[in-house]
Amino acid sequence: MVKLDKISYSVWDYSIQDYDGHITIIQLKDRLVFIDSGKEPITARKVRLEVEKLTNLPVKQLILTHQHWDHVFGNQAFEDCDIISSKATLDDMKSYLMTYWTDENLNKMREEEPEDYADLKIVFPNIIFEKEYQIKDENISIKIFQGDGHSAGSCYVFIPEEKILITGDLLFCKMTPFFGDPNADIYTWLDVYRQMLELSPEIIIPGHGEITDQSEIQNQIDYFERCIAWMTKYIEDGFLKENLDERDDFPLIKAMNIEGFDELVKSSIRRTFDVVEERIK
Repeated sequence: MVKLDKISYSVWDYSIQDYDGHITIIQLKDRLVFIDSGKEPITARKVRLEVEKLTNLPVKQLILTHQHWDHVFGNQAFEDCDIISSKATLDDMKSYLMTYWTDENLNKMREEEPEDYADLKIVFPNIIFEKEYQIKDENISIKIFQGDGHSAGSCYVFIPEEKILITGDLLFCKMTPFFGDPNADIYTWLDVYRQMLELSPEIIIPGHGEITDQSEIQNQIDYFERCIAWMTKYIEDGFLKENLDERDDFPLIKAMNIEGFDELVKSSIRRTFDVVEERIK
């Protein structure tokens, strides 16, 4: 049984318990719009079937907030839909075929977790935008903004009529965010947070963690500013990037409940070094 939470008149949410992720659904007058497809096809199919049954409406569009696997590996459940992303997200997805998503790596997933990935295939977006994109009907509008920060092309979605913000991984609620993507930039990310606050959202569905409000954006602003201050001092004191793993005092919040989280944190700290060093040169 798929448990869907009704967030507002137009918005449903499916919470993925094992890693605190979200698949969000927006109900328009004559169709449904999904935001992110999750980390495996089987779950995406189940959520789609359940919400179509509840609403008696078809899914017609899928919005991808960014390219990381836990947000796009359910895409094949939406092959008959328009799949929308920023151009940078599509570009990164294509580049991953040569790095993270090689045939060897995908086949390993299929073999080790056949219940989830036996039929896995990569499905790319087919509608591309830069900076902004909008979907409207007579009742509500869905505004998509490219912010970058978490990764090149990372987007967030706002429904102004209901003051609901869906952030993708541009917000991790009450946990340490991942900022180790090769294109992550916490200075850009801070700008995105300030843009989000200007929207005055009342309900926020994060990429990971519990549904929250705009106070969590301020919490993350404060956190990133602590990270920048720590790294600035580290660099100005003459310490090197290769010695970062020896330190255990970099600011952290709460660990995500996923395998390999420690390595994700290390990559975030290394990326922070690069970004801060470049800024203070």
